Amino acid sequence: MLYTERDVDWVCGSFLLIRRACLEQVGPLDERFFAYDEDIDWCSRAREAGWKVRFWPGAALIHLGGGVRPFMRDKTFVHFRSRLTYLRKQHSMLSAATYYVAISAALGVATLSQAARFVSGRGSGSDVRIRLDRLVNFATLRPGRLGG
Repeated sequence: MLYTERDVDWVCGSFLLIRRACLEQVGPLDERFFAYDEDIDWCSRAREAGWKVRFWPGAALIHLGGGVRPFMRDKTFVHFRSRLTYLRKQHSMLSAATYYVAISAALGVATLSQAARFVSGRGSGSDVRIRLDRLVNFATLRPGRLGG
């Protein structure tokens, strides 16, 4: 992949450099996002305000990640909820509803699959519980940052 300086839709928030004037105009990251997609939302707002979002290959970092892990029980749930929040905010209720139905269905299938593994002796009850909790929390739109 060729790394050249260019305009992009968004850049990863772990390495986002913002001009003060841009931050003052666009505002801070939206606190409805705990983790995931807040950078995509912010860059979208910056572009809507007339700012360019640029990728510049002159700097690099290694993102070790995991800093937020102690603050959430279920990373998958938090990711799914953030994407739903993003779609609802930046796109349409139809796209958010479509995503909600698709993810709820996928989580339902994963829960049933894990239950079948448990019944056949190839899985654990705790794995079934994790998937069921994730499904219920997402499908009921349960708020919260911990994801469970």
